[in-house]
Amino acid sequence: MIVYIASYPRSGNSWIQRIIYSQFRRLSSSVYPIKNYPPANINDWNVRIQPKAPKPLSLKVILNPKLWKKDLIWNESIAFYNDPERRLIYRFIMPGCLEFMTEENRKRLSEEKEIFFIKTHELPYRKYFEGERVIQPIRNPGASIWSYYNLIEATKKPKEKQTSLTEVIKGNVRFGSWSDYHERWLPVASQLGNRYLKIYFEWLKDDQDEACKKIRSITGLKYLKRKFETFEELQKLNPIAKREGKAFGWEKNFSNEQLRLLYDCHGEIMKKLNYPEPTYRLENLENSQGGRG
Repeated sequence: MIVYIASYPRSGNSWIQRIIYSQFRRLSSSVYPIKNYPPANINDWNVRIQPKAPKPLSLKVILNPKLWKKDLIWNESIAFYNDPERRLIYRFIMPGCLEFMTEENRKRLSEEKEIFFIKTHELPYRKYFEGERVIQPIRNPGASIWSYYNLIEATKKPKEKQTSLTEVIKGNVRFGSWSDYHERWLPVASQLGNRYLKIYFEWLKDDQDEACKKIRSITGLKYLKRKFETFEELQKLNPIAKREGKAFGWEKNFSNEQLRLLYDCHGEIMKKLNYPEPTYRLENLENSQGGRG
């Protein structure tokens, strides 16, 4: 089975991955390369590439017999990892697997009983196989775009041209427009039915337990019901750029003109996803408390 954690940037993808790590004891990969992988905080999980199939007897000892198949894929994208608490070993797809995820490879991996979690910000595939699932974190476009803008600013290279908040609102960035992204995903969500799970960032902050129950339902994994991490604790683990983690109050970072542009660009999809029109300030505070170009 493949479970895609598919979201527009800065919509709660990292938080879902962390929940899967802490409450279900599984690692998540990414279609994008990750520098110096694995990070120090999962060194004890012993992630190691397995480019060739182990000897059959060894493979049966390493893997749960229920997961063993003769035609498993083995190459530089395939790895093993250990759960240090439960002494279990799982197959894993290494980060940077965008090109590896061909239709043929997806089909074969989706037929495995192993569960592969993969982060992606890409648009949906043309079709999905029976063994593929999607968990989709969704966040108010204002909050998501503001956070995305800060990420771009924090990670830009020296002498790289600055990207304005207005350009991010319009979708003139790597992953495009918030509404274009969700417009492409809406029909896929309907097609997938119970193999699709939508998780709103706004209620994830208040009810992680309910999110875990839904993840358990779509994956079949055991929910361990451990102490939940707060957004602030998550931020300490991955402090890149500015993460406020707020469901409301993001409007203060936009000028009234930018708020109107936001609704002009994304209002139709906001309505479909049950997000209200932004709250405009009574005074037009040009370039004050917001309005970043």
